[in-house]
Order: sequence, then C-alpha cells, then structure tokens
Amino acid sequence: MKFVLNLSELNDALSIVGRATGNKVKAILSNVLLIAADNEVRLAGTNLEVMITSRIRAEVETSGQCTIPEKIFHEVVSALNSSSPQSIVTVTQIDGNQIELATGRTKTSLPIQGIEDFPPLPVIEIDKIPSFTIESCQIKKPLQQVSIAMGSEEGNITQRCVCFSFSEGRIKFTSTDIHRLALAYSEKLEYPPEMEKSFLIPAKSIPEILKILDDGKNVRIALMGDQLIFSSDRFFLLTLLYDGKYPDFTRAIPKNINSQLKIKTHELQNGLKTIAPVARLNAGMFYFDIGENETRIWTNAAGEGTIECFVPSELTGEKLQIGFNIKFVTDFLNVADSEDILLKLVTPSFPGLFTPFESSTDYQYIIMPMSVKKTGTEG
Repeated sequence: MKFVLNLSELNDALSIVGRATGNKVKAILSNVLLIAADNEVRLAGTNLEVMITSRIRAEVETSGQCTIPEKIFHEVVSALNSSSPQSIVTVTQIDGNQIELATGRTKTSLPIQGIEDFPPLPVIEIDKIPSFTIESCQIKKPLQQVSIAMGSEEGNITQRCVCFSFSEGRIKFTSTDIHRLALAYSEKLEYPPEMEKSFLIPAKSIPEILKILDDGKNVRIALMGDQLIFSSDRFFLLTLLYDGKYPDFTRAIPKNINSQLKIKTHELQNGLKTIAPVARLNAGMFYFDIGENETRIWTNAAGEGTIECFVPSELTGEKLQIGFNIKFVTDFLNVADSEDILLKLVTPSFPGLFTPFESSTDYQYIIMPMSVKKTGTEG
C-alpha cells in the first residue's frame, strides 16, 4: 500500500473520525480503519454505538487496507501538520506490521494491524432509503440546548439518550438526567413520512453529531434499519438507536406559575461566577432570594463562610426563595442564546422553569430545586 495526500486534510479527518474510536471490551476498536483505493483514502472509527467515516482525495499508487492505533496516529499527524500545514504526506506500508509516514525529511513508522476483527463498513445506498436534507443550523441549536441535560446512568435508557421526535413537521428534542429536563424544537421542515416517529439516540453519539453539523452548511439525515445517518460533505455518521418508548415529559413542565423573574443573562452569569468558589464547597447549592427589583444570589458552606451578590431583576408575582444546583443553571445560561432569561416558579419546592426571553426553538429547561435554607437570608 502506498499513497500521497494532503496532510491538513488527513489531520482534519482524523480529528472527527477518531472521536468515534474506543471500546474497553474490544481492543481493535481503539484503531481507525484505513482503506486506500480508487484515488481516495477512506477512514472509519467506531465504538459499536456510533461509526464515523470520511473520504479524502489521494494519489493511490498501490491499494491496501489496515487498521492503525488512533491515538498515536492522530498525534503524529497533528504534530506533522503543526510544523508543515501545507505539506503532503506519503504513506507507505513497509511490511505487514508497519506503515511509514514521510513529509519532507521527516519519517515516522507506526504499527498496523489487519482488518479481520474490525466491524465491516455498511453499504449505504443513500438514495434508496428515507432521507432529507436541511441546513445544519436548523437542528444544531436545539440539539445543543437539550444536550446539557443528558445523563450517564448505564441502567436507564431514558437518562442516557436524546429523543428525536418527528411530529407535525418539526423535531422535538428531549433529554433528562432526572434532576433536570430539557426540551427544544427545530424550525418547520419537510421529511419522509417513514420518519414520523421518535428515535432514541445514545448520549455518546450526540457530541459527534454536533461535530458533523459543524462540518458544512447542510446535513442529510437518513434512516437505515435501526440506525440514523447524518452526512455532510466530508463525513458519514451512523448511530445506533435504543429500543424503547420515551416517556411524555410534557406533564412535568410547571404550570400555574406564581412568580416570574426576568433577568439579564450576562448579569446572572457574572453573579454565579462570583459565588461559585463557595458554592462548590456546598455541593453546588446556591439560592435565589427574589425581590421586586433585584435578586440576591448567595450560598454558604460550613466553616467556609457565606458569599452573596445582587443583580437587577424584574418580578411578576410573589417574592420567594429557592435553591438550585449552580452547574445546572450555568449550563442553561451558556446555551440560552438570549439577552434575557425568564425563571418561572410555582413554589420553592416545585421545579423551576427556565426559558430564554426570546427563543426560536421554544426552549424549556426544568430544574429540580434543592432544599431551601432559612439561615443567611437577612441583610
């Protein structure tokens, strides 16, 4: 096997494909598959839940295929690209166990393995399966917004997936880790009737899907058996789908609101940064003391002191005190994408509903409250 290709393009491809590698049970899945043929190089990585493939233009002198340990392969290519980003690299199979990467006077030999134990690449006839193409931004924003609530509980599918529900010309995205719940919607779009259902996508696949959405203006989404496919100009991503029915969490959205707080996003972010050092010593707990024209944000930790700050706010309804986890609120502020946010409350013991003041995704973020302290509320 011998081929020549652009070093920067190889590095870019590995930075995406390599994200899908790694599996503690099967060692071969720490490798990337490399196939050189027909004037292109194909790369593939998988962890059995998600597979990412890429095609790169190349001058292939001798066809061949192998698998290469992803970590060292990517580190070497990245280092070569840093020193010579406009260079080409010549890849030559030295024997059955090694390849050589040569650029300029720099040469590196890396170990390779056969492809026998690597999962076969699926044959995708994209024009023969249900699919549709949309602008990446139509789903990137709502997917980012709900992804912050994904859990990692191995025993509960609901907590380790994002639900894509295709209904009435939109996609509703939902995720939860039980302590919080996030819902957001795409804009109106057209998709095949075969996709008018819900799909449970593993949490591990979501960061990789977001990377694919960053790759170009458009993305094509297709359904193939028990897999969804996301494809851009340079990459194909296939993700397994969990089997199960996702609960209807719309009943968990607070109603009969008694208090609504409007506050500047950046001012609340700054306030939370101020109290964060002490909040971390208090299991992440902090408190809102909500008044008519300002809100006191504070926390304390046994033996470590109390910290507070005040931010301007607008209250509609009753004054109250409520406690939340500081990370959960900060996560929301980072993706709210609005100059102002609203906090809608029923009682101090009922979940709080956070929403952007202006939202194109109908974003709703519900957080379970933490126990309210009565001490430290004076002053």
